[in-house]
Amino acid sequence: MAYVDAMNLYGYVMSSPQTGRDPFGLQDPGLPTPKCIIPPYGICVAPKCPPGNIPWCPPTEPCGAAAGDGWCRNDSGHCGLHCYRSYGTGTHSGQQCCYDSSGALNQDPDCMGSVDIFGCATSEDWNGNCQFDMSCVVFNHEQWDHGPWANCKRKYNELQCCLRHHGVPSGNTPGTSHPAHPTPWCFYEYDLGPIYQHCIEKVYGWGMTFCRPPSTASCSDEWYAPPDWAWPW
Repeated sequence: MAYVDAMNLYGYVMSSPQTGRDPFGLQDPGLPTPKCIIPPYGICVAPKCPPGNIPWCPPTEPCGAAAGDGWCRNDSGHCGLHCYRSYGTGTHSGQQCCYDSSGALNQDPDCMGSVDIFGCATSEDWNGNCQFDMSCVVFNHEQWDHGPWANCKRKYNELQCCLRHHGVPSGNTPGTSHPAHPTPWCFYEYDLGPIYQHCIEKVYGWGMTFCRPPSTASCSDEWYAPPDWAWPW
């Protein structure tokens, strides 16, 4: 058998046979390596949205999606789950979706993904990992998203449950179509602000709970809320 195309027999997996696997021969050789390969080894279709819209989560892990599909891998120690972030939608905010080892979307409120006011993911590398705008991470995501979560996960989780209760995609799939959605898989970003501020008041101001059962996550400062007094866009 002669060499084909080049002397490097692992060129088709970019010299990384450990991570660039295709045991069932289902990956198009013209596409980048998939982000993961799990049963049933199919290509999962991720939702596509018009510019300015936040996508809902795919019901199963977008494991076979190619680079440039709008979803990048970013686990970040999130309850040991496989997590993905949306990018390239022309929005400030972004979606985070987390899946278990079988590829099913996680439904536990204390470990679900969340909608970020500042998503900050801009692209993905050839292995599907998220690439971030670090100035966005430091000056925006930390203030609006990570800070409130780190200081009181219980309140932050209840905030996300409140958003879901009002039809905002936050680590979940759409139940039914909503008048604000241009398609059942998309949510117009500028509808997020009023709902978000309403949920801040309900959860941080009035102490209301929306998760069922209520979140039991840790909390060091239950009054550390996102700065809703100056909506950023």
